[in-house]
Amino acid sequence: MPEANVIRLQVAGDEDTDAERVAELASRLRAELLELDVERVDHPRAAPPPPGAKGAALEWASLAVTFAGAVPGLLSVMQGWLGRHEGCSITLSVGGDALTLDDLSRTERDQMAHTWLRKHGLE
Repeated sequence: MPEANVIRLQVAGDEDTDAERVAELASRLRAELLELDVERVDHPRAAPPPPGAKGAALEWASLAVTFAGAVPGLLSVMQGWLGRHEGCSITLSVGGDALTLDDLSRTERDQMAHTWLRKHGLE
């Protein structure tokens, strides 16, 4: 069996979107990603915030997608999600290399994402 890969995703809203709404949007994206042939989609654990801090919602806006080999449909799910959530973005990262998919045209996002996924052997 191939070694598992992990892509970290960070969901962001526009400047008017509060942290709780971003966490809700990430939860919706997580549900869609779980329909793909992936091993897991988790919220990565961060260090606990200091007492009184409101960092929990930000943690829920992060996802770690674990899979073996390529993930057919990953880009399609992200494109569909972005199309339904205007002003939002998804940042993908692997090993410190990040790509943000945001308000570019669908064609531009497709080209950038395909190149990035191929670079990491994930397509």
